[in-house]
Amino acid sequence: MSNQNKFNILIESALNDKISKGSISLAKVSKKVAEKIQKITGINTFGRRKQITASDIKHILKHSDIKKNKKRTITCYNR
Repeated sequence: MSNQNKFNILIESALNDKISKGSISLAKVSKKVAEKIQKITGINTFGRRKQITASDIKHILKHSDIKKNKKRTITCYNR
C-alpha cells in the first residue's frame, strides 16, 4: 500500500464521527534536529519518527480556520 493510500485512510478515519484510529510516519528525526531538541529539552529524540495520527487531523479540522490558513498558505482539507 502506498503512503498516499495510507494517508487517505487516515483522513477517512479522522472524519469518522466516532473513534479515530491510525497514524502514519512522516520522517525520522535527523541527527541535526535531534541535537537541537536535546540542547533545548535534554531529551534525545535521534531516530524517533515524526508522525501524525487520525486524532491529530481531527483536532486540526475542528480548530481550523480556512480563511486564516489560506493567508498562511496552508492547505486545509475541506469536507
